[in-house]
Amino acid sequence: MGGRSPERIQGVWNVTVTLTNCLTGVPLPFPGATFDAMSIFEADGTLHDTNANSPVTRSAAFGQWERTGPLQYRFAFRFFRFDNGGLLTGSQIVRHDVTMSPDGESYVSNGTAEFYDTAGNPTMPDGCSESVATRFR
Repeated sequence: MGGRSPERIQGVWNVTVTLTNCLTGVPLPFPGATFDAMSIFEADGTLHDTNANSPVTRSAAFGQWERTGPLQYRFAFRFFRFDNGGLLTGSQIVRHDVTMSPDGESYVSNGTAEFYDTAGNPTMPDGCSESVATRFR
């Protein structure tokens, strides 16, 4: 694993996500507003994400990432949402801007979540979140 460029986001990451108030940036005060996730950033610019939320209500996520500057990246991924009975209710797209640490072993990010019904229509105002991540070893 040596020789990795310190600003390369490629690899597997342990992520802690915190849902935040979009206006203030303050973490939301309800159970489940902070949760664990894992992301894989592939060399070809693709992204796979999953998290510790119930697999009954959320599919795995797939998306893309790109470098936007030194130690700067952005990503977007989409997953499908289901009710507790397993019925498809729509999808969600998460978009984040990332700042990588100089040593390439961690990053912080923040961004939005867009919510859609099964026809692709927006269903509610965007949500916001921030994350901190460390390389999975």
